[in-house]
Amino acid sequence: MKNIKAIYGILFLFKKIISYITTIFSACILANFLSVFFIWYRIKAKIFKKNIIFVLDFDRFREDIGILRKNTNIYYVNFPPWLQDKIIGILDISRMSQKQEWLSRFILCLCNAINSIGFISAGMHYKRHEIWEKSTIFSKKYFYCLHREGIGADHDMVMRISVSKKRKFQGSILMVGTETLKESLVAQSYLPSDKIIVTGMPRFDKIYNYNNSEFNHVGEKNTVLLFSFFIGFFSNKDAGLYPVQGGFRKLFDQVHSAVALFAVNNPNINVIIKMKWYEGSAKENVDNAIIKGTGVLPDTIKNLKIIDDTPAQELIKQSSVVIGFNSTTVIESILYNKKVIIPSFAEASEKKNMNDVFYSNQADYFYRANSKDDLIDLIENCYYNKNSLLEADESFINETIGPYDGKVCSRIEDIIISGKDKSYN
Repeated sequence: MKNIKAIYGILFLFKKIISYITTIFSACILANFLSVFFIWYRIKAKIFKKNIIFVLDFDRFREDIGILRKNTNIYYVNFPPWLQDKIIGILDISRMSQKQEWLSRFILCLCNAINSIGFISAGMHYKRHEIWEKSTIFSKKYFYCLHREGIGADHDMVMRISVSKKRKFQGSILMVGTETLKESLVAQSYLPSDKIIVTGMPRFDKIYNYNNSEFNHVGEKNTVLLFSFFIGFFSNKDAGLYPVQGGFRKLFDQVHSAVALFAVNNPNINVIIKMKWYEGSAKENVDNAIIKGTGVLPDTIKNLKIIDDTPAQELIKQSSVVIGFNSTTVIESILYNKKVIIPSFAEASEKKNMNDVFYSNQADYFYRANSKDDLIDLIENCYYNKNSLLEADESFINETIGPYDGKVCSRIEDIIISGKDKSYN
């Protein structure tokens, strides 16, 4: 009896092992099929018309990819995170020892099936892409990165950014926005100079073309716009975006309450607070600042809108006055010929915090508010045209956002199509 039970036990275990192997094998085949089918469905007939490149991190640089889609002969296909994770998940479950080799074969098969050039991502240091970068190169395909960070800060701040703890980009070519960022990366031996190409960012082509079109003055510009900012210091990201103590706490509270007070006192003027997201701690901090400063709930101020779902450039175009702090949006606002106010009081005026304040040495291109009351006065004076428009010079623009000539999309297209990534071999 015991022998029979043992045999049944062995058979049961064997059945489980076979089932497990079959499941993994089937899952791998299914992953290949579903992946190719998904991409094929998304591309449809367009595969015969354009060069194809898969986009990782689509949501992180959605605007830039959207502009590239409209202005290049490259068809950018969203390779969604869920699909990326499913494929890697199958490799993890199967405990395959040669993950990179298997992924390389998958990438080669996928790219050859639909005539794809390779991949493009939005960040040079994203850990989740490392195996994709290596596997793509191993497959003799191309992996590009259009690094979306390092834009908008001045030269001194960019040069202070350390990448010593960041993993190195393993792909073909790293495209960056500014010469300053390239200079910093090369100086830190992050990558050799020939693997980094300065392109600028596509979103600025959109502004350039808008300013050189006949439609740039169409529509009423009757909005005061505040780009909300984070409380945490730039140099101490470990503290979080909205720390309970420290950071630009006083500045945050006073700026948001000042804008809300302006809305209360000027019910005929549209006031918008643009946030990255209006939920969780971000919503709590903004709401509390407004309540503390005005004594009323934000949603009771009828001409005040707090939003997180509208593209920044669309909001800038409909505004006459823009308030921003430590944000690329202030540069974009200048390019759109808007009056820009930067709050320079509370923690932002303290010498010890200067390394965390953008444009601290650039006084000629923005209006600077030296107090909460000064901010309210500046908003009013700028809105009613008592203060004239300030313009930034070309050198400042090139330093902070890179080439501003309407040719960013063309440069990126040339790099991808012509294969200016031979140096990775």
